[in-house]
Amino acid sequence: MAADCGSNFCADGVCCESACTATCYTCAASGNGKCIGVLPGATDSNATTKCEAPNFCTNLRECTSGKKPNGATCALDSDCGSNFCVDNVCCESACSGPSNRCKTCKNATGTCTFAAAGTDLHSDCKGEMGCGGMCNGQGACGWAAAGKSCRTAGCQTDLGLITKAGTCDGAGNCPADPDPTKDCGGFGCYIEGGASLCKTDCRTDPDCAIRRYCDVVSSDAGAADGGSASSCPSQFPLGHSCTRNPQCLSGTCAIPLGGTIGVCCNTDCSHCGTCDSTGTCIPDPAGTKSPTCMDSQSDPSGKCGGICDGHAHCQYPAAGTTCGQCKACDGVGLCNKMPADDETCGIIDCDGLKTPCMEYQDLTTNRCASLGMCKKDNTTAACTIFTNTCTPDGGTGAGGSAAGGNGGRGGSTGTGGGGTAGTSGNDGGAGTGGGGGGGCCAIGATKTPNALVGLMLFASVMIVRRRRR
Repeated sequence: MAADCGSNFCADGVCCESACTATCYTCAASGNGKCIGVLPGATDSNATTKCEAPNFCTNLRECTSGKKPNGATCALDSDCGSNFCVDNVCCESACSGPSNRCKTCKNATGTCTFAAAGTDLHSDCKGEMGCGGMCNGQGACGWAAAGKSCRTAGCQTDLGLITKAGTCDGAGNCPADPDPTKDCGGFGCYIEGGASLCKTDCRTDPDCAIRRYCDVVSSDAGAADGGSASSCPSQFPLGHSCTRNPQCLSGTCAIPLGGTIGVCCNTDCSHCGTCDSTGTCIPDPAGTKSPTCMDSQSDPSGKCGGICDGHAHCQYPAAGTTCGQCKACDGVGLCNKMPADDETCGIIDCDGLKTPCMEYQDLTTNRCASLGMCKKDNTTAACTIFTNTCTPDGGTGAGGSAAGGNGGRGGSTGTGGGGTAGTSGNDGGAGTGGGGGGGCCAIGATKTPNALVGLMLFASVMIVRRRRR
């Protein structure tokens, strides 16, 4: 009750500094009676205007709907009411940084909590040269045991040192040789004929030891073009000017769009953000349109371009989104995929290829020929769906009568052949049947011309009359 509290305010079951009745604020979470915001993605049932499921509190302390609660599966930050999608789960926070080593949000409540023993989803326990380990289930790393071999004697190509053998220290490190045989002065080393030797110049960054980059002269601004005057200076700390990623200890040189000089930044900030002089990335607000999320060359229409997600990343339309006739987005800002079909191609006509024996079917699917091109009408490349209407040819005709053979039976498209006159007896005998008529597949049966048939019939009659005389 309020009377129980020196402040005269009892809110959310605790003595509070104020009534704390605003939506998405609570006194129960601070531990000291302070009225603070509800965790993003959580609900607030104690406010004057409640914010209950399916609504959720956002990181701006606003009640909203249509987004997923903490613990729900997700693919993008924007899927979640908290605006944090971590380990494919809507999370209460970004759950990253040194204070969150070996923690994960992959649980039913989306709480940033200890990762299970034997896992390392965020590569927090990578360690050095085989001295890494896995999470121990208590928010810390279980490193490789002290004494494990991590360095053999001789050339340490990544360190640029010719050293004695080394062992892990039990904390993920492979300690440097305190008295190396030779320091290569920033260059890497190599083994030749069994001997360990130092490089004396560099042409690419891997020619240098770790935490160094290849440079020719100081005025070269870091271009790795090699030569005898090259050197391997140390990488820059956060906030230092840079021209490319290998110059930075963080591995990220954030260069503004259209610029050539950037800043060594704590994360990739080249899209949807600005890296300040301390090397900290300041993200653009969610929903901001940025030219760094567009590709005008492949996508002049801008249909595949993204918007900023509030975490210095671009959020793009889904892969397969139409960006032109027979063109589709690839999901990362480019319009460079050919879809299987595009209804704007209309019906691809194939009637022009029709023959008495082949019936072609017009195309109403799979109408794209190549990126940005529909298939063409009445081409064999497009019209690949057809029915063969071919029929067999006519058979051999039956035998003829006394005066002359009957014509053979015709095929479905052919005509019957002519019979020949009989040659034995007064009645002439049976004539030979005519050839079968040709179907649409046949080359064509041999047929006796009608005029010749008439002439042969007349000759037969005259021979019979002479015999009777």
